Order: sequence, then structure tokens, then C-alpha cells
Amino acid sequence: MKRRDVMLVRYRLLLLVLLLLSSGEQHGLCGDKVDPASADFFEARIRPLLVRRCLRCHGSRKSGRGLRLDSRKSIIRGGKSGPALVGGKPATSLLIRAVRHADAGLKMPPGGKLPEQEIRLLERWIRMGAPWPADVSSRTLSDAATHWSFQPVRPLEPPDDPDGWSANPIDQFVVSKLKQQGLKPVGGADPLALIRRVSYDLVGLPPAWKDVEAFRDDHSEAAYRRLIDRLLNSPQYGERWGRHWLDLARYADTQGGSVDCPIPAARLYRDYVIDAFTADKPYDEFIREQIAGDLMAAEGPDGRFRERVIATGFLGLSIRNGIFKHYHPELIIED
Repeated sequence: MKRRDVMLVRYRLLLLVLLLLSSGEQHGLCGDKVDPASADFFEARIRPLLVRRCLRCHGSRKSGRGLRLDSRKSIIRGGKSGPALVGGKPATSLLIRAVRHADAGLKMPPGGKLPEQEIRLLERWIRMGAPWPADVSSRTLSDAATHWSFQPVRPLEPPDDPDGWSANPIDQFVVSKLKQQGLKPVGGADPLALIRRVSYDLVGLPPAWKDVEAFRDDHSEAAYRRLIDRLLNSPQYGERWGRHWLDLARYADTQGGSVDCPIPAARLYRDYVIDAFTADKPYDEFIREQIAGDLMAAEGPDGRFRERVIATGFLGLSIRNGIFKHYHPELIIED
């Protein structure tokens, strides 16, 4: 091969490499190896934002204009208008131009402009190079099997507590960890502080003064157990702790959105959750009733048909944007 031909081949190879590099910079998406800080930022701020604001129209069920924003591959591929991101350049990224309503013909999301804080989060993410940790879908079944939640339960002996501070096996683990950190447990609380802490923890309310006086006069172990049992059996316990489940299930008394009309029957599911916590319903039964309560109710007449059907309100805790009703025909709680 002549020297001129060799130089021509090298020139073409160099040009190809430069094109590949420029293509990677244009998309600006980090690979699977993302530093922990960037991964935490994406998982805590960006992925929830995309799920909440974008995936209804740009996800697996529907991909408006051919654009999906639910995986790294799809965001690299882009849609009919081209790639959604230009790495390190939020001002020229199609995604930012859309959410900032910079172009008259491209304003997303259709329900209204995003809050400025959320737009700035997206801009910061793109400025970082749009780090995107490995997709969950890319993990194999064998990888999932190594997760701690799938490991068999093994008996674990509590560490020794030679000082005798522990009142139960859980305390022994706490004391052991404190010693590892060079710390010592604090002393026991006085009766007034103890009843206040217990009351706020279990029912979210301060104790009545008559109860404070009674516990001050008798704060024996038996009196303490009676106090705990009374608080656990009170309706306020179910109201305080049931609301955490209601928050996770995204319960609301109204439809939300721009109309925000009341949902009269929504309280039935709310009361079901409160009653379940107050009655200390077994967790497995609590879950089964909400997923398949109608099927359980049909199994036999045990007087709980209505309760179990109401429990399936969990499946309907969703919102339905009025202009997209034809895309979401499934039953929801406002029905």
C-alpha cells in the first residue's frame, strides 16, 4: 500500500472516531457507570419528576410523537423531532425548550407549564451530562435474586449487654452499635416525659392532664403497659398511623387538578384503612383485601363483603386528566 493510501485510511479512521465522539457528546448521556452522587440526584429528583410529569404521554403505554422518556436507550433515540437532550447544553435541548414553552408549537406538558424549580432541576441534570444509572429492566433475574429481601431468614442472636441496660433484644442490638461508635445510652425518661413521648408517638396528640397526673402517681411497669394498650386501642392511633399508608397510596378527598371536586365516597376507603390499623389487622390480610377484596368477598358469607369491596378502593386511587380520559378507561375512585 502506498504512503498516500495509508494516510488516507488513517484520516478516514480519525474522522470516524471524531464523529462517534461528537455523537456521544450530543446526547450527553452517561453510561451505566454513574458516580454515586449523580445517581442519587437522578433517582431522588429526576426520575420521579419524569414519572410524574412525562411518562403518562411518553412512556411504555403511549409515546407521543414517538418519544419515550422512560429509559436511556429511548431518550438517546429521541422522537420525530429529534433527540430530547444535548449533553451539557440545557438551553439547546429539546426537552428544556418544550417545558419552558420556548416554541409556540411545542409546549409540554399540555396541562400547563412546569414550576420553575422543576425546570431548573432538569437543566441542572442536563448540565451534569444527564447521568442515567443502569435501567432496572437491564438487570437479570439472577441479579435480583441476590437482593437482601429475597434471602432466607436466619436466626440471629442478640449481642451481649453486660451492663444490663437493655429491656428487650432490640435494645441489645442498639447498645452494641452505640458501643461501636463510642457512645453510651442515655438514662431513662421521667414519668412526665415518658407519657408525653408515648402519646405523641402513638396517637400524635398530647396526653390529657388527668392521664399525666395518674401516670405520675403510678408509673409502674403494669401502669406503663396499660397506658400503651389504651393508646393502641384508641381510634386516634389508627388515624395517626393510617395516614402514612394513605399518603403512600396517594389518597385524597378530592379529585385534584384544576377542578378539585370532592369525592363523596372516598371516605369509605379512608375509614377502612383507619379501622384496619386500629384493629391491628394482619398485614398480609390488609394487602390481600386491597388487591383482591372483591374476590375474597365472593368466597363466602362471613359478614365482611362490604368491607372487602371497599378495600379495593386502593386500586382506584389515581387521577384522570379530563382531556386524556379516552386514553385511561380503567376504573378509578371517582367512578
